[in-house]
This record gives sequence, C-alpha cells and structure tokens, in this order.
Amino acid sequence: MTNEQLDDCPSPRDEAVAMLGARLAKSTDSIVNDAITQRLGEGWTLDSLRGRLTCVHQLSSGMATFCLDGKPLVRFFPTITRMEGTTLRVSQPYRLL
Repeated sequence: MTNEQLDDCPSPRDEAVAMLGARLAKSTDSIVNDAITQRLGEGWTLDSLRGRLTCVHQLSSGMATFCLDGKPLVRFFPTITRMEGTTLRVSQPYRLL
C-alpha cells in the first residue's frame, strides 16, 4: 500500500466522529418528528409542512428553534461533548415548547 492510498483511508477517529454526527442528526430528526406529531396528530406529510416548518439558529448562543406555523415547537441547545476514559459521549439537550 502506498502513502497515497493510506491518506485516502479514513482514520478510526474520523469514522467515529462521523458516526456520532449521524446518530445526533437521526436523534434530532426523531425529536422534531415526534414534536410535529404531538402538535398535528398522526398523518402529516412532508408536503403538508412545506412553508410551515422553519428553523431559527441563534449563532451567539448555539441554540436552534424549530417553529411550526410561526409558533415555537422544539428548541435544541448546544451539543455537550465529554470524554469518559477512551469513550467520547455526545448529547444535545432540547426542550419541547
């Protein structure tokens, strides 16, 4: 294997970070979906949300608020990352509004 081929291989750390990011995104989607269902009931579709669901990012605080029909739905707070020995733990607090 050449150095060039080695450079193309993702490191275990890079793969772990990518996996954590994907899990966090999936969790966020699930929380937003559940909040929408609580507000609208079962049976909503992505098309029915077009133009009704917005996300406001507050760069200074790192928070993101999803709104439905102009009313706050769920707020996500900055991600919390901590090392526990050799394990990286990531969580993202949120509040249903």
